[in-house]
Amino acid sequence: MTTSSVRSGNVESLRYSVQFDRPTASPGDSIRCTVHAERVGFHGYGMMLAEVGLPPGADVDRASLDSAVADSGWDLQSYEVQPDRVVFYLWPHAGGTTFSFSLKARFPMTAQSSESILYDYYNPEARASVPPARLQ
Repeated sequence: MTTSSVRSGNVESLRYSVQFDRPTASPGDSIRCTVHAERVGFHGYGMMLAEVGLPPGADVDRASLDSAVADSGWDLQSYEVQPDRVVFYLWPHAGGTTFSFSLKARFPMTAQSSESILYDYYNPEARASVPPARLQ
């Protein structure tokens, strides 16, 4: 599991973790990614963006993304799939928001995901990052 915590001035404190349930998988095997994003002590309010880095050649299961949005209530508003990441638009509640989704490798590989970043939409200087994860 990889986590990051950062305090930016006296205004914001963010905690972010991104965890893949397994570091190795064969092509077509499902990998579960669990994300936790929160404002520590619930300092501040408003939308946050959580970018989850993906390894090259990963196919994101859109049904699992839709399910995460539906199951979250108001916490997870929407998502945007990009080639190297998924961007989630969050309104986290006190104690943070946790959700998960699935992805699959298209071909055999040893690669790293891109960096995962959480930031406050209204205060982009308040951010936390998680280093790339190595997947095989």
